[in-house]
Amino acid sequence: MKVINEAMTCALCLKQRELCESHIVPEFFYKNLYDDRHLAQLVEVGQDKEAFLRKGFREHLLCKECENFLNTQYESYVASVWQSKFPGQDDGEAYTVNGLDFARFKLFHLSVLWRASVSNLSFFKNVFLGKHEEKIRAMLLSKNPGRSDIYTISGSTSIYEGAPLHGVTEPVVKKIRSHTVYLFRFGGCLWRYWVASHSSRGLVANPFEADKPLVLPKIAIEDDYQLLRIVYESLLPDTIN
Repeated sequence: MKVINEAMTCALCLKQRELCESHIVPEFFYKNLYDDRHLAQLVEVGQDKEAFLRKGFREHLLCKECENFLNTQYESYVASVWQSKFPGQDDGEAYTVNGLDFARFKLFHLSVLWRASVSNLSFFKNVFLGKHEEKIRAMLLSKNPGRSDIYTISGSTSIYEGAPLHGVTEPVVKKIRSHTVYLFRFGGCLWRYWVASHSSRGLVANPFEADKPLVLPKIAIEDDYQLLRIVYESLLPDTIN
């Protein structure tokens, strides 16, 4: 069970400070989802009521200094490369993105995972890092991405009518051998965050590694079972065990 943070304790620096309304997934990943009323439809597992967002999920988590730290160190970088590099070179079966800064790109993703774990919003209820929460917090503060086979990041691109499908869906968790894998969807991709204290080497297809391109295999939405299950469960919440 998640522990609610003390009202004025910053989740990152752990100091008593006034807290900002912190986002979990940055707002720029919602940009393509808003209609002309600046509303985005919300799909949440087990909820059959139609719901909309005017902006991405936020709550009081971080102080101004820590919010600025994560933004300047990781988020601003990813926002810039997202506009200039993504979806990447189309190789037919996958998109390939070259020239990414391994440390900043990986730590950005770990920051999203970590924020979701410390969040008390129901949308992120499936994300609970346990002892890894403190380890990743320290990695973020020290700008240390660790080895590519620890807290490995991998992804794929969801394709609809020949183009990436943009959306943000409720994160889900699964076990793959001895790893806990959290699945997040944003930016037209399904991201997989492999969490364990030991190496994922030989287990992860197309892991993001230092000095190598990011490979995002294409998955047509009719073959995207994670997305189809989320939609199915949101439509028929009383029929799913």
